[in-house]
Amino acid sequence: MTRCWTAVAGAVASLFGFIHSEAPGFCPTSPWFLGRLLAAAIFFIRHQGNNSWFKADKDFEYV
Repeated sequence: MTRCWTAVAGAVASLFGFIHSEAPGFCPTSPWFLGRLLAAAIFFIRHQGNNSWFKADKDFEYV
């Protein structure tokens, strides 16, 4: 979940122009903001599915 919060913090910093911008300001169409927001969403979905989607048998016999 730490990755998700880090990506959200980066998205907020990009949204207000603190990183990847010439001057601070509100930039909701910045590709940096949208990319970090997408990364946060992917990390969140991956975290939510961690307990149900990716379970495999521990005792697996190889052919």
